[in-house]
Amino acid sequence: MNIKEELEKKLNYGNQEFIFTTTKNHYLINIDYCIDIESPRNWDNIYIMACKHRNYNLGDIEIREDSLIEYMANVLIEDGYINYHSIYYFNTYGEIRENSRILKVFNKYYTWDNLSLYDHSGITISKGIRQGWDYGVIGIIYASKDKLKKEFQLKKVDKKRFIACIDNEIYVYNDYLQGNIMSYTIKELPNFPVLSGFPIEIKTKEDFEEIDLLDSCSGFYGLDNRKNGILDYILDNIK
Repeated sequence: MNIKEELEKKLNYGNQEFIFTTTKNHYLINIDYCIDIESPRNWDNIYIMACKHRNYNLGDIEIREDSLIEYMANVLIEDGYINYHSIYYFNTYGEIRENSRILKVFNKYYTWDNLSLYDHSGITISKGIRQGWDYGVIGIIYASKDKLKKEFQLKKVDKKRFIACIDNEIYVYNDYLQGNIMSYTIKELPNFPVLSGFPIEIKTKEDFEEIDLLDSCSGFYGLDNRKNGILDYILDNIK
């Protein structure tokens, strides 16, 4: 069994600390949760998350309109797809004539979906309209089809690919909301004989703290330490 296979056996979910021994060295590996991590919604995302919730500040934009359809109409106006003075969409008071007309033109120019929030012992966002105990629609996630085609260097709409991008952005954001972001540190231990998994010469926590840090990194999304990227980073630092 090679080093990668041995390390995969050691790694599991969430925070953990263990001694890893190779034919040359011993390493103290500590994996823990990140704190004060930057929201992935501050990244250069493709989609926009527009949300409205009385208790949480979520997504990229706070919806201030009274309804989602009003927000969608304002997006269409701002992006130049409809005119605020068009009597087809609005009456003389500036009110939407028919929701279906706004939805039709929004579907034409944007790839989008509703966002729902599950709020119970933590929060989770999902796409689509979900109703029930602790569920509620909080907004939409959307991007113009022109932007998506440009981003993916496509001439035609690729609905499957565009939706997969929505799923990925929601998945990453949920890891952030739930605190599922990991970090690691590696210390190379004195190469003494190991007894019951620990080098004989190291007996207390203070002994570990005095050892110089070999490497550290944070910002790994997901609890599975075999799949969130930590495995490859550790392999680059052990012999």
